[in-house]
Amino acid sequence: MISLRSFRPLAIGFGIALFQLIVVLFVTGGKYAHLVQWDGNWYRDIAEFGYQVTLPLPHSAQGGSRIAFFPGFPIWVRLVGTIFHIPMSYAVNLAAELAAVGCWTYLILILKRLHIADLLIVLLIVIFFSQPGAFYLVSAYSESLFTSALLGFVYWTGRALETSREEEPLRETRADFWKLPQIILAIGHGFVLTSTRYLGVFLAIYPLFFIAYAHRDVPAPLRRRKWTLAGTISLLALGGFASFLVYCQTAYGSWNLYWEANRIGWSVQVEPKLFQLAFYTDVFFNGNLSEVLGRLITVFTLGGLLALYFKRFGGAISLLALELICATIIGSHGMHSMVRYLIPIHALALPVLGVWFNSRTSLFRSPRFFSGMAAVLILLLAIQVMFAIRYSRTEWVS
Repeated sequence: MISLRSFRPLAIGFGIALFQLIVVLFVTGGKYAHLVQWDGNWYRDIAEFGYQVTLPLPHSAQGGSRIAFFPGFPIWVRLVGTIFHIPMSYAVNLAAELAAVGCWTYLILILKRLHIADLLIVLLIVIFFSQPGAFYLVSAYSESLFTSALLGFVYWTGRALETSREEEPLRETRADFWKLPQIILAIGHGFVLTSTRYLGVFLAIYPLFFIAYAHRDVPAPLRRRKWTLAGTISLLALGGFASFLVYCQTAYGSWNLYWEANRIGWSVQVEPKLFQLAFYTDVFFNGNLSEVLGRLITVFTLGGLLALYFKRFGGAISLLALELICATIIGSHGMHSMVRYLIPIHALALPVLGVWFNSRTSLFRSPRFFSGMAAVLILLLAIQVMFAIRYSRTEWVS
């Protein structure tokens, strides 16, 4: 029987997303339409009119470049607009905000499964709320859907693949059958993940990470069965990405149209910037204030994740976060928009940080720790307010 207590994470997630929207509207002047800027306009147009690709692709960020955006978020926008009978100009915001509810809910559920103390969960929520690009979660961007799908994928994969070492293999086979709903939900979230952002393809391997870390000491027959199930979840999760490629091939005769549109329209090419000296010099010497701040936050994020990983906190989730940040750096052009690209990475880092905090209970007896943490969070919130105001005025936020 489902109790009201089961809906508590959802209610809290809804409350956080609503409060976040109120704060963003307050600091940006209260105009809901101002939350639709830049890529939000592309998502709105795709949701309303479809891709409408012009071939050959024009050498500008117009026309055929609509195909440079994955279909997951526009489909979600269209669904929200249809359900609520509202124009796509409003649906594109509402879709992001509803996905933000899922993002906050899954974050709480994952922290609960890791047995993080309630006080620490509150602290981690405040940390994520203070992320300089967090206003994108309630703006007309795909960040909230991508992050919600990612956290949901992590959560349901854990539920689907968890096992008790005391169980006999025959009983575990039956347990796999009763876990069919969790398996379907894991695949479904993975499908949304890979259909929303290209980087989701790199994250579909997470079930294999989970097995490698969580099933090292289980009996061989059970381990083989779990590897097979994990591989199946990963493979089917790629269906969102594969469906987009099939659509490009059947509709326009070119399966790689997404990459061509990015190359022609925005000069975006996948290249290993992580191993280029220019990446590191750009961090400190090129760009405006928001670009420099975004790049510095990226470097600190990478360093923090490496430190936590080598301390072996969070295992598979930490490895997933490292993979995501490396793939993001390699695949982004000139490190643009890194603050919003870091949102799902920081979401993955929070459970790892929570496990580390759990092992350092002495920290929370130190007034110096709390004062230092408060100062950092106030600084990050101030940066977020600056970014949100710039965004609402149609200025570029890196």
